[in-house]
Amino acid sequence: MYCDGISVPPKSVTGAELPSARLISLEVFNDTNILNPKFTQAFMQFAQMIAHDIGNVLSAPTERGCCKSDGKLVSNPDSSCLYIPVPENDSIHSEMMCLNFVRSMTNNDMQCPVYPIKPAEQINAATASLDLSHVYGISEESLKSQRLFQNGMLAMEKRFNSTWPIHDPNTKNSCFTENSQETCYISGDPRINQSPTLSVMQILFIREHNRIALELQKLNPHWSDETLFQEARRINIAEFQYIAYYGWFYSIVGVKNLESLGYYYQPSGSEYANDYNATLDLSVMNEFTSGVFRLLHSTIDGRLRKVSEAHTLEDVVRLSDHFLRPKVIEGSYDSFVRGMLAQPAQFFDKNYDEEIRSFLFRFQKKYGSDMKAIDIQRGRDHGLASYNDLRSFCGLSRASKWEDFVDHIPVNDVENLKKVYADVNDVDLNVGSSLERPYAPNTMIGITYACILKIQVKAFRSGDRFWFENNDPAARFTPNQLAEIRKASFSRIICDNTESIFSVSQNAFLIPNDFNNTYVNCSDLPVVDLSLFKEHIAG
Repeated sequence: MYCDGISVPPKSVTGAELPSARLISLEVFNDTNILNPKFTQAFMQFAQMIAHDIGNVLSAPTERGCCKSDGKLVSNPDSSCLYIPVPENDSIHSEMMCLNFVRSMTNNDMQCPVYPIKPAEQINAATASLDLSHVYGISEESLKSQRLFQNGMLAMEKRFNSTWPIHDPNTKNSCFTENSQETCYISGDPRINQSPTLSVMQILFIREHNRIALELQKLNPHWSDETLFQEARRINIAEFQYIAYYGWFYSIVGVKNLESLGYYYQPSGSEYANDYNATLDLSVMNEFTSGVFRLLHSTIDGRLRKVSEAHTLEDVVRLSDHFLRPKVIEGSYDSFVRGMLAQPAQFFDKNYDEEIRSFLFRFQKKYGSDMKAIDIQRGRDHGLASYNDLRSFCGLSRASKWEDFVDHIPVNDVENLKKVYADVNDVDLNVGSSLERPYAPNTMIGITYACILKIQVKAFRSGDRFWFENNDPAARFTPNQLAEIRKASFSRIICDNTESIFSVSQNAFLIPNDFNNTYVNCSDLPVVDLSLFKEHIAG
C-alpha cells in the first residue's frame, strides 16, 4: 500500500483502492465461538481498561456524518468521512451501502499544522502512561467535576445500597438512553458507559480510590482534602501499574518467554527498579494502540454471564442490548463481577463474536457495525505501516510473494488473503498480525505483536518518571511502602470494592480450577497495609 505521506488514506500498490474493510472481515475472519481454555472475561476486560488508559482518539468534526441510520451514504459527505463500503453479497448488511466511519482528529483539525508540511498526527485524548487517566481524566477541569472535595474522595451517588459514579446530565451525547434520567456515568473517560463489564471494571478503581482515601483519613486526620486525594490517587495508580505490568502483560506474553523477549526483570520486596530513562519516548505507539493491541477484540464474548455467590448461573445478557446503556449493572453489579471471574474469554484467534462483528452499537436497530472492519479502517486512517513493513521492521524477511507469509501464517489464511488483496504489500497490519501463529509455546500472540509489545511495555516502565518502582526522591514510595504495593492483586480489589463477594479465584485473569487457581476466602488474600502510609509527626 502507499499514501501521500501527509493525510490521504493508503491505496494499493497497484494504484487501485484497497479492498473494503468489511469485505476483509467477512472473507478472512470468522465468527466461530471458541472459548479460551486459560483466560477469563476479567482478562479481556482489563485489556480494554489498559487500552482506554493510554489511548483515546477523537473523531474529526463532521456536520453530516457519513452513513444514514438506514445504511445509505449521505449526500456530499464531509472530508472527515472514510466510510466502509458494504459488499453486495453481505449476508447480514445486504440492505446497507456503508458502515459509518469518521476519521480521527489530527493536528490539522486543531488548526495547528506543522511547517514544513509533515504527516498529520492523530490527537490522543488520553495520557500515554499507565496512570488511570480514564478514572481521573487528563485535565484539571475534568478532575474537578468528579471530586467531592471532602476527605480526598471522588464524588459518588448512593443507589441499590452501593455507590456509583455521578450521573451525566448530557445523556443523549454520552449514552443510548430513552430518557434523561436513565443511568449514564461521568468519569475521567466517557467510554465508561461503553459496555456493562467495562463500567464494572472502571467503577472498581473509582471505589478503590475512595476506599484508600477513607483509610488514609483515619490514619492521618490532620491531612487536607488535597493531600488525601493525591496520596490515594498515587497508591491507586501504583496498584493498577503493578497489576497491569506484572499481572496482565506477563500473562499475555507467557512468563517463560519474558527473558527471550527481552522483558525487564521483576523487582521483589522493597527493591526499586532504577531503570528510568529520560531519553526514552513515553508516547504510545500508533502501531500499538491502533494496531496490534486492538487484536484482543477477538477475545470478547457477546454473551455476559451473571453468577451468584454460590457460583451458579443467574442470567446471560446479550452485549449488543447494552452498548452505552450501563443501567443493567445497577442491582446486579456483584453478579457481573462474578461472571467475569468465572466466564472464559473467547480464544485469541481470527474469530470475532457476531455481537461485535454485526451488531456493534446497534441501539434499537436491527443490525449494527463491525468492530473488525473498524479496526482495519482505523489503521488505514492513521497511516499505519503495512503488515509486510512491520515484519521487516521486526527482523523477519520481507515477503515478495504470498508463499513468503507461511512462515508465521497458516497456508489456508494466506489463501484467503490472496482472494481479497492485490499484492502482498497491501495487507493491513491489523489483518496480517491477526493471523500469525503464537511465536512461542505458552503465549497467545504472534511474532509481530510480540515485537511491538516489547517496545511499548518497555516505555511504560522506563519512560515514566512517576512509575511506582522508580527511586526518584521527589516521587518514590519508601521501600516498605513499595513492598506493600506489590501485594496488590485484581482479586483483592474485587473483594474490597463489592458488597457480597466473599470468595474469589486467586488470579482473576485465569480460569478457576481445583489445582493452582482455586476459589479462596477474601480474608485469605494478601492486603496492601496502608498503615505504612501513616505520617509520624515529630514532637
